[in-house]
Amino acid sequence: MPDEKDTDYEYIEVKVSKKIEIRLSPQELLALAQSQAGAVASTVLEAPGKAVEGAGRVAQLGQWLKGAFLGRGAPKDN
Repeated sequence: MPDEKDTDYEYIEVKVSKKIEIRLSPQELLALAQSQAGAVASTVLEAPGKAVEGAGRVAQLGQWLKGAFLGRGAPKDN
């Protein structure tokens, strides 16, 4: 912010970034890769279950809509 005394100057903000080098030992690099691979694997293993669950909800909604709009029995409330 400009200082009230320095009205002849304009405030300019400049963002600067600097690359830093991080050295990892082979063991640290392997441990990092294994932990990331484990996280990805757990996500992949959970995905099919979530997809089946979502498909089940869509099927229930379809059955409810069929019953409600096509008159095939009263819609069931869950």
